[in-house]
Amino acid sequence: MPEYQLSVIIADSSNRVTRKTYISQDLTDFPAAITAAAALVTDLKAISEGECLSQTLSQRSVLSDSAEAGANVDEGATFVLRKADNYNASHKVPMPLAAIRNTDGTIDITAATVTDYFDNFMSAGDWTVSDGEVITSLLGGTLDK
Repeated sequence: MPEYQLSVIIADSSNRVTRKTYISQDLTDFPAAITAAAALVTDLKAISEGECLSQTLSQRSVLSDSAEAGANVDEGATFVLRKADNYNASHKVPMPLAAIRNTDGTIDITAATVTDYFDNFMSAGDWTVSDGEVITSLLGGTLDK
């Protein structure tokens, strides 16, 4: 059975927030998880004085992958993107491939792995950045210091 995680953000009367997370491994599919999550949030609202602000339901999947030799969690790259509203946004990627690093500390934004990744956030992609916008161009990238 898949594992589902429900995260609920709850605020008190002073507008301080907390997160309560629930995990289920007994649900058969996502529609069943949606129904179970709605029932649990309803019951949480009935037992708590807090205000339920939002809920996030996700399905956890185990991936088969391995770190490349020399991968270091302390390394990162920051990319500058142009959004559809003509404002810039920054986007961080952990442990960038050595093959996309330039000797001057910049990232090769023309590399296929870089353009393939950021195509996910372009207008034809399935994801958004920053405040829910798509990007129109990739302006640059540098290694984090």
